[in-house]
Amino acid sequence: KSGGKYPPENFICGKSVDHYNRFKEDIDLLASLGMNSYRFSIEWARIEPTCGNWNNQEIYHYRTVIDYLVEKEIKPVVCLLHFTLPIWFEKLGGWTKKENIVYFLKFASKMINTYSDVKMWLTMNEPVVYSVVSYFLGEWPPCRTNPIVFKRVVKNLAKAHKKIYKVEKRPELSIGFA
Repeated sequence: KSGGKYPPENFICGKSVDHYNRFKEDIDLLASLGMNSYRFSIEWARIEPTCGNWNNQEIYHYRTVIDYLVEKEIKPVVCLLHFTLPIWFEKLGGWTKKENIVYFLKFASKMINTYSDVKMWLTMNEPVVYSVVSYFLGEWPPCRTNPIVFKRVVKNLAKAHKKIYKVEKRPELSIGFA
């Protein structure tokens, strides 16, 4: 069953704190507090807005964020998946289909190799939380409440993490999940 208790219009987001445009101010604040590392996420939908088409302007944006962190002596810790997905990926069935893992693997490999100076990577943020709330409780998109699909999504996320780890693991990299 799909639908959930929240209508799709409740999932439209705005600028929030506008970190995307104000990252330098935020990083300056981190530096003033003496922080030595910063975990942030790269938005897959920005980088690959349509399947197989990479947005170089967005790749450059994240390069700028990483470089500014390094300039401020703050170690970047990059998360590749923090709940949101490209629409095209979701239309293909998202995490409900194991065949779709390959798309995330391509994205992850491209990011890890593009930003090769980053040494700490998180493949995904709280995959079980995402799975429970999105596919069991139905409170986050895609608002499904199917225990069988939930279990499949958890397995596919675990497989995706394992594949990325196997493909990208090198002595100089730390790869995990939050």
